[in-house]
Amino acid sequence: MPDWCVVVQRSGPLTKTYFTDRHKSVAWAARQQCRDGPPPGPYMWGTSEDKLELYLALFGFTGAHYVLTFRDEDLPPDFDGVKRCFRAFVTKARRWRPEALRKYVYAVEAGHEKGRWHIHFVADARLLPLEDVSGLWRYGFVNPGKAEYPVLHEKGGFHCLAHYFCKPDKFIPLGKHPWGVAEGMKTMIPPPSVRVQQRRPGIPQKNYYCSYRTKDPVRVVNGHSSALMEYASWVALPKPGEYIYSPEKPAKTVAL
Repeated sequence: MPDWCVVVQRSGPLTKTYFTDRHKSVAWAARQQCRDGPPPGPYMWGTSEDKLELYLALFGFTGAHYVLTFRDEDLPPDFDGVKRCFRAFVTKARRWRPEALRKYVYAVEAGHEKGRWHIHFVADARLLPLEDVSGLWRYGFVNPGKAEYPVLHEKGGFHCLAHYFCKPDKFIPLGKHPWGVAEGMKTMIPPPSVRVQQRRPGIPQKNYYCSYRTKDPVRVVNGHSSALMEYASWVALPKPGEYIYSPEKPAKTVAL
């Protein structure tokens, strides 16, 4: 049986696996096993979408997606002005409830038609429900995110919202990063597992979400097949009685 390089990266209920029979990768995995330690930092986050997917997965089933909007009189003129407003919001929220913002994700967007600035904000719904966010955000209204873009999508997993946050926006200045996370969230993502084994990693038959793809098609050249590289990701089913966030109707703003 051939040897496989198997990399497993977990974050919250999300599990991502990469496996290949490519010789160099198998040799690399063997070296990692000999060192008796995983590679430093998360794995399988080479793109912005991959990074954001792992960060969003830390919220599990409790993540809530809010949209922070601006009134006409409070609308900032530029990207930096939007970031200043968001920093003021985070400072106010931490003074009110310090534990509420240990984890958060945000993405600044101007839209593609009207170019009106707004902020997508993800937090734990148990610590920052919609009515509290509405009271803390003093620049306009707070709306729940679009129904087709929840934090955890049944058909797209956490990657669906990550892809939405990373879409091109012509109003974002060149060199500016449109999204960010709370300080220290990277340390919440456990290190990957790297090993050499003779069986492909299994995927649970019952799961909340599952995705599987082959990066390169297998080709046969002169009787020899090219290396196989496959990716799989899935979200485990919630435990019985586990809290699952469902979007609420917009609440009337009450200043906190």
